[in-house]
Amino acid sequence: MAQLINGEHDMVVCGEAESTKQALAVIRSARAEAALLDISLQGANGFAAVKELHGEHPNVPILVISGQDESVYALRTLRAGAQGYISKRDGLNQFLEALRKVLSGQIYLNPTYGEQLIVKLARGEEATARSPLDRLSDRELEVLQQVGSGRKTMEIAERLGVSHKTVESHRLHIKEKLGLRDAMEMVRFATNWVNEQGSSSAGRRSE
Repeated sequence: MAQLINGEHDMVVCGEAESTKQALAVIRSARAEAALLDISLQGANGFAAVKELHGEHPNVPILVISGQDESVYALRTLRAGAQGYISKRDGLNQFLEALRKVLSGQIYLNPTYGEQLIVKLARGEEATARSPLDRLSDRELEVLQQVGSGRKTMEIAERLGVSHKTVESHRLHIKEKLGLRDAMEMVRFATNWVNEQGSSSAGRRSE
């Protein structure tokens, strides 16, 4: 992606970072006009990374790129402070279009998903058509993803930078909100959901 951007006449990569802390420093020193964030590389703190970047640099638009299901993640990233969301399966040409759009101060979503969302909102269907996962907070969704990736409570707590008790509280809320009977049922649900995301992304990229 960096090579692609540098090959354009009107854009140049002014810095790269491997963590939110590094990104904040690069944005300041390089006077970046936009930030491209691969949310999947942020581990358990993807939404937190968006919120922190936006909080520190509210005038720098953030374009989030992800392999996750846009119906679950796109609106969440916009609410966290991003100005655009693009799936890795959308292709490089679409990526450049999305980047230019956020640089111009506009919101970017995949056109098909964006149109579907507008229609639902216009018809008042958005609330009724929402996924059960929309009941979860950003942090609860992150915990669910970590559980589905096979991580135990202590490991999740370490990755999130919270206590063991906080993770257990999130797990309890997840079970209640999704109507799951016990911890085993939650693990099965989380594992199936994570596997479905991976299968869906791989299948769409191969088309």
